[in-house]
Amino acid sequence: MWTSDCQKSKDYAILIKTPGSFQEEHTMLQIAICDDEQYYREKIQFFISQYFDEQNLEYTIHLYASGEQFLSQFENSMKYDIVFMDISMKNLNGIQTAA
Repeated sequence: MWTSDCQKSKDYAILIKTPGSFQEEHTMLQIAICDDEQYYREKIQFFISQYFDEQNLEYTIHLYASGEQFLSQFENSMKYDIVFMDISMKNLNGIQTAA
């Protein structure tokens, strides 16, 4: 089960598995960042890494430059505990990718 939230500063959908589900399934959080702008991919990665390191939590972050790249790996639809998805991307936008 996924929930979503949208930030106002930049159009993002943040998809998060229902609370508690990733704790039962994984010892390491699987996180995806999908944005067509490298600056934002790296900025989000920095903040996530900083937070999870401070919390002493294990995590893995995968970066994707487009919705097509994210969807090219079929297992991505169930692989990640948290997905940061840019809404405004060229060709296949974040809404289309998440659907």
